[in-house]
Formats: sequence, structure tokens, C-alpha cells
Amino acid sequence: HDERQTVCKLIESSAKEQIGKLIPVKIPTSTKINQAAMAQTSIQKIDRSSKVAREFRKLAVWVANELYLKTDNSDVELQATEG
Repeated sequence: HDERQTVCKLIESSAKEQIGKLIPVKIPTSTKINQAAMAQTSIQKIDRSSKVAREFRKLAVWVANELYLKTDNSDVELQATEG
């Protein structure tokens, strides 16, 4: 998701209208994803401190919370804000 791109904003707006509540985590675009795919490894192993890696961790915690799974999310700050 790229807040700077009009198409991303339009897709998000359309999804909100059609679906309602959206997942509060936005995964940014990143070359780190391509690097991880080429290396056939996870983004966490490529660059754990990158923004995209942090957002994927937030997504994992959000999904686990939605499914009422027990997690160790001590290193993940999830701000579930609906905008």
C-alpha cells in the first residue's frame, strides 16, 4: 500500500465502501520483498528491522488476535486504528 499513489487511495476507499471494516495494517511497497523472494527466504531474515518486516509482524499479530490465538507479541506494537 502506498498512501502517495491515488490508485491505492481509490482502491482502499472502494474496499471500505464495499466491505466495511478493513485490516488496520498496511504493508508498504519495498524492494526487500523482491530480495526475500529471490533468496527464497523470509523478509524477517533479509532485514528484520525494515518497515515492511515490522508491518508483516503487525499483520501476524492482528490475525492471531482476531482468531483468538495466544501470541508472544512483546516486540510488536499493534495500533489497531480504523481510519
